[in-house]
Amino acid sequence: MSTAATPKNASNPLDIFWFADDNTTEYYIYMHFADVEKLQRNHSRQFNITMNRKNFYGPFIPDYLHTGTIYNTRALKGSESQIYDFSMFMVGNSTVPPILNAYEVYAVKNMSESETNQEDIAAITNIKSTYNIEKNWQGDPCTPQIFIWEGLNCSYPENDSPRIISLTLSSSGLTGDIPPSISNLKMIKLCKDLSNNNLEGPIPDFLSLLVNLSVINLENNNLTGSVPLGLMEKMNNGSLTLSFCENPDLNGIVSCKEKEKKKKHSFRIPAVVNCSRYHLSGRLNEKSDVYSFGIVLLEIVTSRPILSKTQEIVHISQWVSSMVLKGDIYSIVDPRLGKKFNVNSVWKVVEIAMACASPNAIKRPTMNDETNSIAMLRPTLR
Repeated sequence: MSTAATPKNASNPLDIFWFADDNTTEYYIYMHFADVEKLQRNHSRQFNITMNRKNFYGPFIPDYLHTGTIYNTRALKGSESQIYDFSMFMVGNSTVPPILNAYEVYAVKNMSESETNQEDIAAITNIKSTYNIEKNWQGDPCTPQIFIWEGLNCSYPENDSPRIISLTLSSSGLTGDIPPSISNLKMIKLCKDLSNNNLEGPIPDFLSLLVNLSVINLENNNLTGSVPLGLMEKMNNGSLTLSFCENPDLNGIVSCKEKEKKKKHSFRIPAVVNCSRYHLSGRLNEKSDVYSFGIVLLEIVTSRPILSKTQEIVHISQWVSSMVLKGDIYSIVDPRLGKKFNVNSVWKVVEIAMACASPNAIKRPTMNDETNSIAMLRPTLR
């Protein structure tokens, strides 16, 4: 706004125009004015604005170094000539020509995609205002899909509004408590990363009421109190992965870094038990050992990580389960093996692994049952 356009000849009008796409397209124009010249007392700047030779606004006197905006409140449409021509010309006692610092023209586009669920919009808008989030969080959170808000993933069910299913705000400078509005994101599956912030206060119990929530990362914050019982139960039955290392004032939690023993030339088996669960109880029970055994088996058979990301985060047991339903053993097995394995033996290993990794701890077998079953298998490579 530090510069402005004027007509070449002071006695002539200043014109701007554009051609319409058709007779039905609607337009909104915003014209911005700020006088950048300190006028002498015996001079003045005053002008009218017309559109297609009809009065649009005026007379208008721009303020010195202070922006004023002229715009239409009703859509412009139906121009017979398919041209919109705006003219600014001197009126009254004006001694200097009209000016224009900037202008914007917007065409209305009807979107074929539905708006995001209103409860989700209200919840995420509240989160935005609570934390003063400075991202590309403008407009609809989920639509159009090419402009989805940074840090969100959405689902797009047929004949229904899009829903927010994951939220990532790692290293976003968040401070204060975890806001209750998160509990209104009913379809959220992965509140996957609120780590590396300055969140304070207790871990709220309402997180356990989000029935679809399967992953949450609260590491490296300043949370206090205890982990709610509801979340602990979900962790114990395998339906929730909860990470909250490096919260020094959280009861029963010690630094995960203190538990990491790095030994040179050591051989390590991958551990799948959440470090936070161990810190809370101080011990591992048999059922958690069985669960870990099943997950390690799946990692060995598939050569996949525990959590993989395509369009959304998928746990290895969920992925294998979907392949089992298709009866597709060759997609389950490490592709580097090709088809050089005993199909029956591998099916047996997968069955054992899936039984051990059951979300319901009661349904998991004992370690004795499964080690005996494994011992009876023939080598699977051939």
